[in-house]
Amino acid sequence: HSEILEHAEQCVLHRKGCLPAHDLVRDLLRFKSNTAVLLSADYDAMNQDDGRRFLQHLKAAVKQGFGSRLHSLDLSCTLPNMTSAELNELADVLGHCYGLSHLNLSGNNIDNDGVQRLSRGLQACRALSRLNLSVNQLSAGGIAHLAQTLAICATVQHLDLTGNFLRAEGLAQLAHVPAACRHVTHLGLACTNPVGDVGAQLLAKMVALCPQLSHLDLCRNWITPSGACILAAALPSAQSIQVLLLSGNRIGDAGMAALAPALARCRALRRLDLNGNMLFAEGGRCLASVLPRCSSLLHLDLRGNHIADQGVTALAQALVQSNGRLRYLDLSRVAMTDEGAGSMAAALDTCRCMTHLKVGGNR
Repeated sequence: HSEILEHAEQCVLHRKGCLPAHDLVRDLLRFKSNTAVLLSADYDAMNQDDGRRFLQHLKAAVKQGFGSRLHSLDLSCTLPNMTSAELNELADVLGHCYGLSHLNLSGNNIDNDGVQRLSRGLQACRALSRLNLSVNQLSAGGIAHLAQTLAICATVQHLDLTGNFLRAEGLAQLAHVPAACRHVTHLGLACTNPVGDVGAQLLAKMVALCPQLSHLDLCRNWITPSGACILAAALPSAQSIQVLLLSGNRIGDAGMAALAPALARCRALRRLDLNGNMLFAEGGRCLASVLPRCSSLLHLDLRGNHIADQGVTALAQALVQSNGRLRYLDLSRVAMTDEGAGSMAAALDTCRCMTHLKVGGNR
């Protein structure tokens, strides 16, 4: 065991609740100086007291020099009720993790005060490239502190704020600090509560502020047809966008009429998720009309939209015109009958690249 630890170039250490904390410190300090350590805590095996002890001994380890070797720290759902003192301890830990590149703090009920306390430690993580703060309790005040911190770090490429309480006010705080997202390539803003048209305008501004953006998750934000029109105006500036997730919104046919031409101008777009967006036959036809121009699109999810046979037939014709580039198509629960299925079946002869076609829940 000792010999493996001393010669490893990279180690993934998954801490079980039953592992004594002094063993954890002993093992961490045994790694050689250039070992890249990926440390995660096991929530299922760890109660709140275990989590606190884990944090205390991790703090002791980083102060003895381990922090420079820690490349990834996953504390998701580990300390869901952190006190102010524990947040300060975690900030101290982060302040010694100069080589940390991945940090996952999702599901810990971190609020605005918590992220303000953590900001001090995060500012020392000058190599941080991935930050996951999803499913916490951040709102506009916390996002303001986070934006200033990200502007100082200026290295974060993957930022996940899914499942917080951002609303339009929180988005405004992010958009107010352009340097916060300058290098972001993956941005998770799903389930940030209804953002409305004002939020859509801020989302459009953020797209423009992220020139390297390749992955954008805006699922379940109640984006309306008018919001989709606003977003459509900004999308062509996102020439690097490869993944666009819009499921669970309210784009509707009117929104799709504005969004479709913008999608055709996103030359790098590979995956588009429109699941559950209140699209009907006209929305399906609008999307189908631009599919031949979406030359990089490989994955299309339309489940839960009642585009019916008319929409499915239009999509089938578009697949033929695009020479069957699509590899994944989900048409589950789209109110398709035998008529639409027949059109799609005929088009499949040209879809040599198709590996997944889902049609469950139809008629």
